[in-house]
Amino acid sequence: VTETGLVDPTQFDDSSKYHDPASKQDSPRWDCVKLAYCGQFSEMLTLDDLRESYQADQLTVVRRGNRLSILPVDTEIAMDLLKRLGPLQ
Repeated sequence: VTETGLVDPTQFDDSSKYHDPASKQDSPRWDCVKLAYCGQFSEMLTLDDLRESYQADQLTVVRRGNRLSILPVDTEIAMDLLKRLGPLQ
């Protein structure tokens, strides 16, 4: 993430599927972040890999019914996952 708190311009675009007629230029309802690509990991972890290694109370994403989305991860588990993913290329 290179920038946060940016106004999402698609909310004002009539031709966008994200258009929000209730959102006004002087009081926007939606914001967004700017991302930058920094590489890819040498390994891939699947949801099945995660389920084999972690219980639902350890890693929210393996809990049944959760969407694959942005979810909290304990620092220790995050460090383990980064090691398993291998170096960033």
